[in-house]
Amino acid sequence: MYVDLNPVRAKMCDDLAHSDFTSIQERIQTYQQYKSSQCSLTKEKQPVALLPFSHSQDKHAIAFSLEDYLELADWSGRAIHPQKRGYIDSKTPKLIDTLGITEDDWIEVIKNFRRHYGNFAGTEQSLRRCANEHHHCWYKGVG
Repeated sequence: MYVDLNPVRAKMCDDLAHSDFTSIQERIQTYQQYKSSQCSLTKEKQPVALLPFSHSQDKHAIAFSLEDYLELADWSGRAIHPQKRGYIDSKTPKLIDTLGITEDDWIEVIKNFRRHYGNFAGTEQSLRRCANEHHHCWYKGVG
């Protein structure tokens, strides 16, 4: 996220969608193409060349949702840092709203929580501690 925010912090652009040569710009552009595609089955929601975000414990993915990362990056970019020149202006619409990510998308993640995370969600250490406290050897996602 530090690299994704660099162009904003250096005041080279006003928002994440225009932060040239960053992975977040590529993710935003790919997501916009996915949303505007008539046949979304043939379009990828995330860039093929980048490690994808995923709700699962896949070793080949970042264990975070794309939508949450975009919202966190947008929120972080709005924070005014006294040692940085730039930030995302509070009048700029939120990135989530600009991309049209709806509450329904979030509800879908929540409704299918157990499919993504099993019974519990958390860091490996917290899952191991919880399993131990409940006299289990493991929980889904941790061996």
